[in-house]
Amino acid sequence: MIDLFVIFILNGFEKTGYQIRKEILQKFGTVSNTSFGSVHPVLKKFVEKKFLEVKTSFSEGGKRTNLYYLTQEGKKHFHKIFSKEISLNPATFQNEIFARFFVFSLATFEEKQNFLQNASKTVDFFIKNAEDRLCNQYLKLDASSQMAIKHQILQFKELKKFIERFYDESTN
Repeated sequence: MIDLFVIFILNGFEKTGYQIRKEILQKFGTVSNTSFGSVHPVLKKFVEKKFLEVKTSFSEGGKRTNLYYLTQEGKKHFHKIFSKEISLNPATFQNEIFARFFVFSLATFEEKQNFLQNASKTVDFFIKNAEDRLCNQYLKLDASSQMAIKHQILQFKELKKFIERFYDESTN
């Protein structure tokens, strides 16, 4: 997720590591509570892979500042990670799709359509899986487990509606 956020923030801008972290928290804080300790390794890795370049400058007091900016390779990397398979772990899935919704505007039309179709199919899979568990007599679920599963089903159905609205808006 941080990879997507860093590329999104640097698309067309130069920023310091501190500015990048601050903007991630401001824009994406509902899906990621990012520390500088988690941003810095991404920046380092991206510079090594030529996804980012760095301009170093010094203030009058001699303080060093690194400004990061996105390369063409970095833009290509965005499309690769945006199009990556979505997790089949329900908790991870939700964070992944919301992260992609936040950076949706950088994706191509085809990437957006593929992502929304895959997200919709995956939600259907989660709903069916949860409903099957509720109906399985051999599991002998207690009342609190049944309530939790029913709540998950409701959440997934709401998520499905959200994806469908997103799909309708992105095709118009």
